[in-house]
Amino acid sequence: ALTVSNNDARLLAATPGGLVDIRGGVRIRRQETGYSDLGFLNVFEDSAQRKWLIGHDRISVTRPDGLVFNLHFSDQADGPPAQPGDVVEWRSAIWVSGMGGLSRLNRSGWTQFDDASTGIESVRALWVDALDRLWIVGATKVGHAETDDLQTLTILQDLDGLNGGNGFTDVVAGPDDKALLLGPERSVLVNTTDQIEFWPPINVGAIRAVAPIGDEIFLATDRGLVRR
Repeated sequence: ALTVSNNDARLLAATPGGLVDIRGGVRIRRQETGYSDLGFLNVFEDSAQRKWLIGHDRISVTRPDGLVFNLHFSDQADGPPAQPGDVVEWRSAIWVSGMGGLSRLNRSGWTQFDDASTGIESVRALWVDALDRLWIVGATKVGHAETDDLQTLTILQDLDGLNGGNGFTDVVAGPDDKALLLGPERSVLVNTTDQIEFWPPINVGAIRAVAPIGDEIFLATDRGLVRR
C-alpha cells in the first residue's frame, strides 16, 4: 500500500520488509527495526506525523523521532481490533477497522465498537467525507456516523443484492466528493441524501483505485486503466 506524507509529499510504502520512505524520487530509506514482526498491508500518516503500519494481526506506530510502538489485539478492549484493516483520523481520534468491528483511540484510551453495537459486520474500510461523517464499510452493510459515539450511525438501504451479495470492499472520494463504494463487480456513487447510482454508468470492471488529476478521474480496474 502507498500513501503520500502530509508533511513534505514523500511517498510512503507499506511492504513485506518494513516501511519504505521515498524522498525526491531517488532517495529511498527503509525502516525494519523496532517492529515486532514484518509484513505490512497498509500505511497511514496522521496529523501528528505518526505512521500507522497495519500488519496481519497488529499495528506498528512510528513517531516522528523514530520510536516504534507495537499494538496487538486484546480481549480487554485496550487495543486495536483483531485483524486490523484500515485506519483514519476523525474527531481528534484514530479509528481502526477489523474483523470484530472497529476501535477508537483518543486521549482517554481505546474504545471498541463490536459488530453488535454498530450493526455492521467485519469492517473492511473507513473514510471521512466532506461533511465530516465517518463512513464504515462492512462485509454486507455500509453506514456513516456523525458523532464519535456512533449513536447517529445510518445504515444505507437498497444495497442488498448488489455485487452478487458480496457487498463492497472500499470507500473513496468520487466525483464532486461523493462517496464512491468500490465493489468486486460494480461500484456505486452515493450522494448527500444517500441516493445511489452505478458509477461509471458503463461497466468498466472492478475498480481498484481512483486518482483525480486535474479535471479528469483515472480508474485502475481489473481490466486496465480508465480515464473519465
